[in-house]
Amino acid sequence: MQIGNKINIHYKDGIIISFLEELILDNQILIQIPYVYKDEALLNEKETYNITIFTKDKIVDCIVKVVGYKTTKRRKYYILKIEQSFYKDFEKRKYERYFCNLQYKISLLDDNKEEDINVIIKDISLGGIRFLTNSKIENNLGLKIKILFDDDYFIADSQIIQAQYYPKANYKNQYRIKFDNIENEHLIKNYFEDKVDDKLSFTLR
Repeated sequence: MQIGNKINIHYKDGIIISFLEELILDNQILIQIPYVYKDEALLNEKETYNITIFTKDKIVDCIVKVVGYKTTKRRKYYILKIEQSFYKDFEKRKYERYFCNLQYKISLLDDNKEEDINVIIKDISLGGIRFLTNSKIENNLGLKIKILFDDDYFIADSQIIQAQYYPKANYKNQYRIKFDNIENEHLIKNYFEDKVDDKLSFTLR
């Protein structure tokens, strides 16, 4: 396991997405997720939870227990003790992900309006997108994202799966968004594949 590995925490009927912040001991890790939500602690100390850690070449299913907390001026973290772990080979991603640092304007659509926001796209695939922005996005049902490519556009039904707030950063909000029911999917592959091969930082619009 390495710092930055993605972690899925199986919580109630859903999944909380986090990332490995620090390896404290061989069997203890530090992660960041919201400490409380609506005045309720998300994870309770001394209770066990199932998590999945995604390394470069393996998936690690773990049973963990919350054994402590760590706070800074900006963030709160959980310390998890790994009680049991089960390794399995990593299956290739369903969609290829393209990493970038792209200044761009995307459109958010719901049933009533269309709103353009300025973003920095950090990575994108046919499965979803991660970007930074100073705009706040409400987690509305029926939200669509539209990205223009010359005279054509990519559009997808979208669902926010993670939102993080960084009050002292240049771009205060980071969103991870899942795509469903996509249209014109070839536009993403055709555009970003060449850019990744170039290994250059680039601006689309």
